[in-house]
Amino acid sequence: MTARAWDRALAGIGLVAAGFFASRFAVMPIHLGASGEWVLDGPAAFYFLALAIAVASGALLAWAPGADQDAGRALVLAGLAGAAWGAAATVLDLGVAAVLWSSGWILASAAVGQGGGPERLEAAVKTQGLGAAAGIAILLAAALLVGLAGTTNLLEAGALLGTHTDSSVLALSAVRILLAGLALAGAWAPFHYWAPDGLGSSTRPAALVLAVAAPLAASLALARTLFAFEPALDTLAVNWRGGLFAVSFLTAAVAGSVALVQRDAARLTAYLTVSQSAEILPSLCGHPGDAKPWVTAAAVHTLSIVPLWLALGAWSAAGRTTDFERLAGKGRAHPASALLWLAAMALAAGFPGGARFAWRPALAATGGDPVAWTVCLLLAALLPWAATARLARVLFLEGAAQEPARGTEPRRVSAWAFALCALALVLAAWLTWSGPKSVGAAWGSLLPGG
Repeated sequence: MTARAWDRALAGIGLVAAGFFASRFAVMPIHLGASGEWVLDGPAAFYFLALAIAVASGALLAWAPGADQDAGRALVLAGLAGAAWGAAATVLDLGVAAVLWSSGWILASAAVGQGGGPERLEAAVKTQGLGAAAGIAILLAAALLVGLAGTTNLLEAGALLGTHTDSSVLALSAVRILLAGLALAGAWAPFHYWAPDGLGSSTRPAALVLAVAAPLAASLALARTLFAFEPALDTLAVNWRGGLFAVSFLTAAVAGSVALVQRDAARLTAYLTVSQSAEILPSLCGHPGDAKPWVTAAAVHTLSIVPLWLALGAWSAAGRTTDFERLAGKGRAHPASALLWLAAMALAAGFPGGARFAWRPALAATGGDPVAWTVCLLLAALLPWAATARLARVLFLEGAAQEPARGTEPRRVSAWAFALCALALVLAAWLTWSGPKSVGAAWGSLLPGG
């Protein structure tokens, strides 16, 4: 078969898969507990319908003559990978989940490698290698649970592990291996190494899908695991909330710090995505049977990350570079695109007026230790803010200065820049002040004695 025939075959598979997601997965009920805990019918419908749209769009790109077939194929494969991860997060059998996770990683690595080139192929190999490690870890955890509890069902295993106090070491090992596999899937430090290369090297539409789907699916699987194993973890005296804090803090600190020294805007965006995915974890520290904090955190993550990758994709689609050496000063030549890009990054980083900024106070209170989580979220805010400022410096302040056509041009540019900044601050203040009582009460609860 010719390459064009393969593109059409993949497009046909993508359209069929999109229809299947829309007709089946979108109405699949997700109820974890017998009392109605973790009812996720609405969020599951939105997740799978969004993936169906992504797969269908990628199929049309791969089918249409003259379009970017590489981007279309990558988008189809990324959407299928997200669907496999979502299905893995919704099943209760760890054996089936391990197979679905592994299938998703195979599709994700294929999506990363579309377009060829040594950089993308290297990123695809790294993505596949760490994805295989995640699948093996989950499968190993399932094997240990079979030996301890005689089942791979999450609810049944969680109920039985608490009675095996004489095998606490094996029980804790099984839980730790399972959590390590989920951390690999969610790209949380120190298991985040696939994400910067995978997201930074792949086509922008595929990177958007992977950046949203991977942490959402992994955090949902982690939440359901904690719900099932909470009685056993309490019996074994395991401080799992402290573990979530450590992973979140480490991810925000490591990924945010490394983002500051990147020399490419795509890799910087990938590291910021990893850093900001850590803000989903505090939502899991509340009552394990309550899904509302996780749903809100997932929505905030989606609303923050999607515009960020769309803005980066728009910049790249115009044929402009993301390497800092060649990016220096490009903001002066393309001010509208550059300001739009910076605005999307600022909102994703949690500047005032964004969804992430409004959600952080309630998120810190949900974590159970407001002071500790405030410090963690403050770090998660300051490092992305510094990365945003660094990108702004590269776009507007670095590079060779252009000779102005008139002597008053620099003053006009400065005046417009200050006017835009003032307008942004006024808009942010208005958005934040729209609910002063609720915001004040939320921040007051974070203070000692509040």
